[in-house]
Amino acid sequence: MDRKNVGALGIGIGVGLSLALIPLAIQTTQAHKREMILYEDYLAQKALYEEALANWRNSENVHFYYQQMVNAVTNQLQQHITALENKPPVIEYVEVKVPVNIPYYPKLTYFDSLEELTEWVTNWQPENWTEENETHVYHIGAWDCDDYSVALVRDAALAGKIIGFVLDPVWGHMLNGAIIGNDYYFVEPKTKVIADTLNGVHWIVD
Repeated sequence: MDRKNVGALGIGIGVGLSLALIPLAIQTTQAHKREMILYEDYLAQKALYEEALANWRNSENVHFYYQQMVNAVTNQLQQHITALENKPPVIEYVEVKVPVNIPYYPKLTYFDSLEELTEWVTNWQPENWTEENETHVYHIGAWDCDDYSVALVRDAALAGKIIGFVLDPVWGHMLNGAIIGNDYYFVEPKTKVIADTLNGVHWIVD
């Protein structure tokens, strides 16, 4: 075979090989592109996963932080409760000043004079006193003669003076009496009238 034929054969073989390798090169390039796309998808998915993992870890850290804080506050409160339960009760005394009226009962004495008796009876005012008492000796109302007589004896005793009870059998009436020296004076408690006789009789005590 001469050189021309050998050269032509070489060129033919080269061209044939080139034409045969072109589809293979195209397939290889396409396969590489697919691999690159898959790799990029993988990287994107990996990035999303890593971001989600980081967010989860952050949320876990925050949850853990708040849980630790709640536990710390709970422990403090429990310690306070335990301390209060073990603490003995404290009794505090508050001084309250309350006015107390202590009754004073003086030593009882007789009236020294008619003037003293008259002045005291004139100023005496029982709780049921009315203007009608000035003119009606036997006034019928919420109080009757015995009520006034009892009130007069009571108030006189609180003033330190002795006044007694007198029963009038003629009129069926109760009034009061006071001893001054050896004389006995009669007091009508409903009118404050003082007399030295009862039904025309003067009493003398020894």
